[in-house]
Amino acid sequence: MSLMASQESNLTKFPPLEAGTYLARSYGLIDLGIQHSEAYDKNQHKILIMWELPTEVIETENGTDVRVLSKQYTCSLSDNANLRKDLEAWRGKKFTEDELRGFDLRKVIGVPCQLSVVPTEKNGKTYTNIGAVVSIPKGTTVPDAVHDKIIFDLDEEGAFQAMEILPEWIQARIKESENYKKFLDHPMPNVTADDFEDVTSSDIPF
Repeated sequence: MSLMASQESNLTKFPPLEAGTYLARSYGLIDLGIQHSEAYDKNQHKILIMWELPTEVIETENGTDVRVLSKQYTCSLSDNANLRKDLEAWRGKKFTEDELRGFDLRKVIGVPCQLSVVPTEKNGKTYTNIGAVVSIPKGTTVPDAVHDKIIFDLDEEGAFQAMEILPEWIQARIKESENYKKFLDHPMPNVTADDFEDVTSSDIPF
């Protein structure tokens, strides 16, 4: 299962958010596959977690919507992994030894949190980056999710053919993966997005 993390193992047209802490709720978990890092000259399994910020309403071509942010991680729960640090701060507790052997990342979907936002300048442009993910204070209410939950796992049959359900910039990132290159060499039978069933984690405790 490619969305299982273990110890071993956004682009937007909207203005950047001001620095601060925002209430959020996760709604998307995307498997980006095995990506090659030119800087480190090695392959790593990457994932993307997506959150919506219910208090930040924006105007879009189709009317109003809530702002969304995402963060890419290496799919690892090793001691120094950013994914492990953020998940433990989000959960408000350390992983057990059993969890470190294999933690199903689907459990994070739908779970509220706080996002620390840090604007970052690069090449003359300002981007909105997530500096930290932490648990919400006791008694805090976070509005229900607006966006449908989506979990995209490249281990699911027909995943590559169903990529049309994802934003184009995420599709482009997946197409850079070693998984996609192998798929092009050995394509599967035609499958459409209508045949691809989203998996939710509403019954799995975080």
